[in-house]
Amino acid sequence: MALGVRSCVSGKLTIKDMDFDVALEMINYMYCGRCDKIGELGADLLVAADKYSLPDLKLRCEKALISALNTENACDLLIMADTHSASRLKEKAIEFFVTHSSPITQTPGWQMILRQRPDLITEVVRSFVNPRAETEAMSS
Repeated sequence: MALGVRSCVSGKLTIKDMDFDVALEMINYMYCGRCDKIGELGADLLVAADKYSLPDLKLRCEKALISALNTENACDLLIMADTHSASRLKEKAIEFFVTHSSPITQTPGWQMILRQRPDLITEVVRSFVNPRAETEAMSS
């Protein structure tokens, strides 16, 4: 995390790609080990934890997002998990797809993932054919 000379001299740190609440929660976690708003900020915190190499925070976010996984957010969370190398979340999202495929294919997220991420659809389809082999391949 290179902050630059300007932030050291001014005593201010500007993070332009993150909402204030997310930055505050991330800093709170870094200094206090607490993450009080992980339920509401989990997705944004996962992105921040990945960007700033905070593996423990990232894992906590993955766990929170896994708990919140549903038919409406499954596609978004699968894309996020793949984009930010959140392997646990990705594995659970794919498992969720297998058990809830019918309602998921009726969501706007499904249409988006079909257009934008056919590679992820391939992974999901493979897990239908052989769920155990896909899970083992992802964890190795």
